[in-house]
Amino acid sequence: MASVSTPAQTNLSKRVYGDRFEKLPFNATLVTDAFPFTDKFRLGDTFRYGVEVQMEHGTTYVGSDGAEATLNDSIVGINQQADIAAYETHMRTRITTRSFEEATAQGPQAFENATRQKMTALQTAAEFRQEHSLLYGTEGLFKVSANSSGVLTITDDTWCSTLAIRLVGAVLESFDAQTASANQHNGDLTVSAVDLDAKTITVTGTSAAVTTNDWLYFKGARTTTAFKEMIGLHKLMTTTSSLLMGVNVTTYPWFKPNTASSVGRPTMLKILQGMRKLVGRNTIAARRDDKQNTKLWLPSVSYEILNSDLMTSRRFDGSYSRAKGTSGVESIVYYGQTGPTELVVHPLLRDGDALGIGPDNGFRVGISEIKWDTGPEGNTDIWTKVADKNTYECRCHWIQAPALFAPGRTVAFSGLAE
Repeated sequence: MASVSTPAQTNLSKRVYGDRFEKLPFNATLVTDAFPFTDKFRLGDTFRYGVEVQMEHGTTYVGSDGAEATLNDSIVGINQQADIAAYETHMRTRITTRSFEEATAQGPQAFENATRQKMTALQTAAEFRQEHSLLYGTEGLFKVSANSSGVLTITDDTWCSTLAIRLVGAVLESFDAQTASANQHNGDLTVSAVDLDAKTITVTGTSAAVTTNDWLYFKGARTTTAFKEMIGLHKLMTTTSSLLMGVNVTTYPWFKPNTASSVGRPTMLKILQGMRKLVGRNTIAARRDDKQNTKLWLPSVSYEILNSDLMTSRRFDGSYSRAKGTSGVESIVYYGQTGPTELVVHPLLRDGDALGIGPDNGFRVGISEIKWDTGPEGNTDIWTKVADKNTYECRCHWIQAPALFAPGRTVAFSGLAE
């Protein structure tokens, strides 16, 4: 339990970071930038919003003679209520009492020098954890293909080098399934090393029971009977259940998300074939707005393949210069039946996955965006002394989850390979 900071420390926090911490804001990530946050739609512990699941069909065809006709009965389109739950997550960091109070006594510059690095590191870690949960919440980090005395080899399709390299020092847990009920194998697994080339993660602690096809999770993200983190986009877009956010996708197939599996080495043709599945899910055949791009998030390995293929197909034109050769592009836009699709690298996507989402489709529901914890009545006592410890503590938290207006306007690619 932490106690409230002194007035002097509160005043220093205000001077250094601003009344509302506006001098140390949290940064937008790819998902949070594309999915606006709202605290509307709340109903009890869940968030409920209307979605279209079936079109209007009450139509009468009169013909060309203009004769009197009795109109057919209406066949009313159907809207249903989709439900999504927002999940709460907290992160914290600490600094010793001596370091903190020495800095406080020396004034604003010393206070900032002592605390900003800790707060920036906590920011980065929180943004990282939140973004991964928005993508893969309840589905874990990696799938194990082998265990050699605590050296865990990860399957190629679930590997993500950006995620792996950040895990040193993290505590993981291993489960035999991604379902809500699963068996845990051993206890805390602390990551001590990562080999990006071998695609291995070395853990300390007892790990003999961790075996092939186990899934690694951040400690506390789940138990053997329930999940503690939000349902991520990947799970929403790849559900095999008949119910998705409370809507029966068997009864209303327009609401069911699309998948493109066993893609293999990505090509422009394969991407367009996958995105073609969105054509039948558009509500109307209206003129497309080139500014309303469909986003396709890709792992970096797939993007580089597509980038290379694009450059291979390029022919020299008036931009050719014998003094300097320039090749490659920072972004790729493909034009197809669904209009423009912008290919964007998402560094936290697994190497085997890609996620395509139509415009104006995704958003986030919840009670709060990622934010700093504050003291009573919103005071800027961001650093509080921890009872029974010679430390001060700073915290942040978020309460939210991703949601989709129309899962049928999404495509989840799987089985991408080099």
